[in-house]
Amino acid sequence: TLVHEQGQTNEPASSNPRPEAVAAVQGQSEPPSTVWTLNRDHVQFPEEPLAGRLQGTSFVGGSFRYRSGNLSITAPDGRGFTIRLGLKRGERLSGTSYTVTPSDDVPKCRVSVSWEQDGNPTTERIARGYAMKLEFGVASHNRLPGKLYLCLPGAAKNYVAGSFTLHAR
Repeated sequence: TLVHEQGQTNEPASSNPRPEAVAAVQGQSEPPSTVWTLNRDHVQFPEEPLAGRLQGTSFVGGSFRYRSGNLSITAPDGRGFTIRLGLKRGERLSGTSYTVTPSDDVPKCRVSVSWEQDGNPTTERIARGYAMKLEFGVASHNRLPGKLYLCLPGAAKNYVAGSFTLHAR
């Protein structure tokens, strides 16, 4: 199991955020170089910590976990993104990359988002129509760096982008 818990900050949010970037929880902001687009060919990975939007509000990844073929990205409030990578037992993440285009009929990866709605846990699975670039660096000293851009279809314009590190336990 690989996990990472991102530290909390209490820095004030910018008083003039760019129109496509909204202040996120804990004073962190969305990656300034990222906007919602399903055209992943025009996207560059931001170097900022993983952040984005989920169900109309800002999202900041607080915890990252890889277990049983699933990469889970969870905010401190429990909302999250899960990517099922489709790896077979024994396959390694180190040095791998994944790309998905909205036109892929049967993407290799499966995506779901989770949040609480009216006090009830809600999960939505996205079968296709999304854009994703996911790259894992080389593992070193029980750490595995990663970069992600995931943009989901729909009116909510859910996306997450940035860098993260998984730590082996």
